[in-house]
Amino acid sequence: MASNISNNQKAKNSKPSSKKSYEGKTVYVGIDVHKRTYSVVTVVEGIVVKKWQTVANPTKLTLQLFRYFPGASFQTAYESGFSAFVLHRTFIKAGIPNIVVNPGSIEVAVHNPR
Repeated sequence: MASNISNNQKAKNSKPSSKKSYEGKTVYVGIDVHKRTYSVVTVVEGIVVKKWQTVANPTKLTLQLFRYFPGASFQTAYESGFSAFVLHRTFIKAGIPNIVVNPGSIEVAVHNPR
């Protein structure tokens, strides 16, 4: 009986882990690159799991991905444009696969023109 009480107290006193495990999962990352900011959307198993805006700093974004999604693998993409390939090279150096796509190749809904 005493062990049940101590186990119950341990369960009450222990905090549940607030970090979700992404071990073995692939996080798909879409980035909208602007001069001063990046808008980022991440999808895991077909579900949007996180959206955020961050300063346009390739190293900072790379570190955020590893911090927000520990243990995950990544697939990233962004439209080519004025920012050239600095973000791409940073991702590749960090071991994150990335593609840079032609903006004209991205399908846009008829009712949602750019």
